[in-house]
Amino acid sequence: MLGTCVGARSAREQFLQEKIDHEAATVAKLINLPHQHALLVLRVCVQQNLRHLQRSLKSDDLVHLWDKLDTTLRQAVARIRGLPRPTDQHPMGGLGILSYKTVAPHAYAAASEAADSTLAPILTPESLPASTQLITQHQRCQEIFAGNRETLLGSLTPEQAKAVIEASSKLGRVWHTTTPFQPSLRLTDVEVTAALQLRILTGGGPLHPLRRGKLLRAPRGLPPEETVLASTPGTRVRLEPLGHQTSRRNDIQVITLLGSQATGLANAEYDLTVVSLASKDARATNLPNQDIDPSRLANKYLDSVADHKVRHRPSSNLPFHPIVFSLGGMMNGSTSKVFASWKRVMTRGTFNLMLKRLSLCLLQARVRSFEL
Repeated sequence: MLGTCVGARSAREQFLQEKIDHEAATVAKLINLPHQHALLVLRVCVQQNLRHLQRSLKSDDLVHLWDKLDTTLRQAVARIRGLPRPTDQHPMGGLGILSYKTVAPHAYAAASEAADSTLAPILTPESLPASTQLITQHQRCQEIFAGNRETLLGSLTPEQAKAVIEASSKLGRVWHTTTPFQPSLRLTDVEVTAALQLRILTGGGPLHPLRRGKLLRAPRGLPPEETVLASTPGTRVRLEPLGHQTSRRNDIQVITLLGSQATGLANAEYDLTVVSLASKDARATNLPNQDIDPSRLANKYLDSVADHKVRHRPSSNLPFHPIVFSLGGMMNGSTSKVFASWKRVMTRGTFNLMLKRLSLCLLQARVRSFEL
């Protein structure tokens, strides 16, 4: 049951301390869970339990208690992530766990402003203020988050900045809110640990220019990707040659044959490619006017890969759609349009499951080359 406390500082302090102690006891029990489950419970459940108090409890004189709760959550993430490293400057960055200490004053200010606006016509109808636009909690916090993001990106190398942009993409972030209700959605403890290290830029070794074919190697015990794709009714799969002196493939070509009659989609040819933003070609990509925006740099490189696919497409009468992902989960503009068309013809559950499996597949490909 939600509740709050109104009164003297000592009463409010005792009330909040008891609430935080209760949450700390819950967090301590996460150590008994697999890492994927612990992170999911921490991010989606536990960290949300006291958010209502930030709006309803006067706590500008209780900042030390919010800081204590932040420390508890930070330590829980550290246990899942593994030992901290000397370069770890953003211990909660990129994980979707908001700092209570940062959010609390803005949440309370937004709630107070909304309450004043609602009660004014009732309590003082004779002195109504001019109509004003309320500033929501989201708007107040967004200014801080945007500033922090710009400061962070400005302090990173171009490759690190692109990694942060990848992590904020849909496919780059959906894995850590995925419920592992089936084997294909499960991650091992080692994979979760490595994923968190990658996400907060505390990798164990130098940046590795992982090649695009890395993704297309089936995990042990699973059928090859071409077998899975070919099992879909109305599709035909063609594998492109192995990379030079490797056992990995650069691309998989998927052709839908039955069109709208069976799939809801028109007959088309899809060329799936996964690339690394740490590759030599990606690092050589430039923008005019010395623009170094990491998002635009990444998108330009992905677009160049898609354009190359279009120019060198095999002869066919079918519409051709290059599907280009980065290992971190970014997709170019034409790929986003293809996904939007798929979303319109798929059920919501099927489309979301596809995104989750793609996100985990990309993550597992990166983790294979990560050194803890």
